Amino acid sequence: MEAKLLEHIKEQLKIFAHKSRKLNPNHEADDIEDR
Repeated sequence: MEAKLLEHIKEQLKIFAHKSRKLNPNHEADDIEDR
């Protein structure tokens, strides 16, 4: 159950980071994903 929830959160973060990067190409959103 928890593993599924974690996977879901990770997916949401990926989608969010992708959207942020599209909106602000030079934003720190790039760094967050690489950490």
